Amino acid sequence: MATPSAHSGTLPFSVAHTGFLLDRMAKDCSELQFLRELTQNAIESILRTPQKSGQIVWDVDWTSYDLAGVYKLCINDNGDGMTGEDMIKYINHLSSSGGIQAHTGNYGVGAKIAAATRNQAGLVYLSWRDGLGSMIHFWKDPQTGEYGLMQMKRPDDSWGHWAHVENSVKPELVDSHGTKVVLYGSSDDANTMTPPEGASSP
Repeated sequence: MATPSAHSGTLPFSVAHTGFLLDRMAKDCSELQFLRELTQNAIESILRTPQKSGQIVWDVDWTSYDLAGVYKLCINDNGDGMTGEDMIKYINHLSSSGGIQAHTGNYGVGAKIAAATRNQAGLVYLSWRDGLGSMIHFWKDPQTGEYGLMQMKRPDDSWGHWAHVENSVKPELVDSHGTKVVLYGSSDDANTMTPPEGASSP
């Protein structure tokens, strides 16, 4: 039998079928827990700004309504914001966040479990850092059953998992930094302003 060695290196534990794992973990969340998780993320992003104060607004995403006539719930904040690469790092990894992970704080998993699993058509993140806006679309791929970032075509005809956005879609409360998250629900035509079925306080 081989003798273990602290210097031999350990193969990190990994997870197969993360889509199943997220859906299973979501069964332990209340129907409205996503409101808490996304609000907490916004609070933490504001606390990372130099002034440590800001605004958080839940509203209709009026851009979605103007384009498609569909009501989509969104949360806006003027926290520190994220670049496209930041969003890939923090949103597309299960236990990753912009803060310090600790057993006494958020683990970087809350919104991914509570919100993403109830919005399989997607969570669209639009975020500004130093006046430059970027976006990602986190969804459950209906073909593979896995959660991740949708590939999108950029204005220059290149493809990527994030793209720059124009300031015309920037929320009023965002100046040079902040984030908007749009909840798409189960489909592109779902009205996410209505309470989830089974919510205890609709």
